[in-house]
Amino acid sequence: MPRSDRSLKMFRQETGIGHWQRTLGRHVWFLRRAGIASEQIEREVAKYLRQRVNIRALPVPAVEERMYPRILAHWQHQCAYLDNRGQPRALRFEGRSPTFRSLVRAAAPEADASKVLGALTRYRLVSQSTHGVIRLLVDDFSTHAVQRGPQLSSTLASLDALTDTCYANLQVRPPMRPFPRLQRSACTEYFDRRHLRAYDEFLSETVHVFLAMHETWLKHHEVKNVDPRNKQISRVGVGVFAIRGH
Repeated sequence: MPRSDRSLKMFRQETGIGHWQRTLGRHVWFLRRAGIASEQIEREVAKYLRQRVNIRALPVPAVEERMYPRILAHWQHQCAYLDNRGQPRALRFEGRSPTFRSLVRAAAPEADASKVLGALTRYRLVSQSTHGVIRLLVDDFSTHAVQRGPQLSSTLASLDALTDTCYANLQVRPPMRPFPRLQRSACTEYFDRRHLRAYDEFLSETVHVFLAMHETWLKHHEVKNVDPRNKQISRVGVGVFAIRGH
């Protein structure tokens, strides 16, 4: 069933930055549960609002752009889009499959292929020759799309997801198992900073493989026709972030 303009608007609000109120509310809940007085929280919030009163707003991209990394993952890991050396094929926008349009349709059916190409070109993730051949330039949307607007959108979504997981785990009471949602970390307090660059390289390499596996698995378990009124649809996934000392 095609989505109405109203349902599409509701869907975008639900999956966009509209969750900031919930995220803020849960941060307040964490602090109150930790024994911080309401008056102290109010003072701190008011202080930081005064400090940020003249901050310039950034243009936050459309929610659909959060789906673009899976298009890159599909391009890199699905056999139909790989050449005989296992590298992402150069694609024409349309015509005989595989094409860029068929790639977008397979990886993110709701996305507009022309808008995807425009965004990926803008972020210098793909190139398009004068003959219409599209090539993948880099393999990591989140790292190389350095414009601050997309980074801000991704940050807000990550904060919402992490806060929601922590909140859900703290809400559980015995005799239920202590952590209904995965919340794990690997960290040391005694890291030799001389190895920081090596660790960053190791982290980037291993996380790339890990997330690509999840992108593929999640894609295979999506509904085919997206309708925001369908109660069987849910946002599910995993996020990874680095930990640094101060």
